[in-house]
Amino acid sequence: ALDLTAFGYTQQFSEGLALNAKLDARLARRVRMSDNLWFVPRAPWADALRDDALAIVRAAIDAAAPAPLVTRALTEIEIRSERVLVIAAGKAASAMGRAAADALGAARVRGVVVAPRRAAEQVEGLQTFEAGHPLPDGASVAAAQAVAELLAQNTARDDVMVLLSGGASALLAMPA
Repeated sequence: ALDLTAFGYTQQFSEGLALNAKLDARLARRVRMSDNLWFVPRAPWADALRDDALAIVRAAIDAAAPAPLVTRALTEIEIRSERVLVIAAGKAASAMGRAAADALGAARVRGVVVAPRRAAEQVEGLQTFEAGHPLPDGASVAAAQAVAELLAQNTARDDVMVLLSGGASALLAMPA
């Protein structure tokens, strides 16, 4: 008989018989053995390993978050111009545009944010477009035209900051 008391269970069962007691779903996983489906308790240290793995994944995702990366990059450079033209396009455009506006000051920033539908958020000082992704559409062309108009206003006293993330090529499309 298999003794489960080490895992907090008092029920014993022998090979070939199904476990009669309800096993805690947090401590059990299904394992296929021959033709029978068995419930095998997880080792007590497995939860700690799972928690560590999740912490590593969360840290990796946080390290790649666009807003903190833009903020950090802008603290490492000096921008002296009175006006900064920001062009942010891609799936992370709203977050990147907001980080740039926050770091540089919304009064100093003008520009365009182009993000996929349902991912675009308004950013103070920046004109926001929701465009087609993965396929460009009319809004993609309108956004590209807005970028061209913005760049036509550029002077020698301005800086231009271009922030691109995945999807930018579909979101900014201007046929020749």
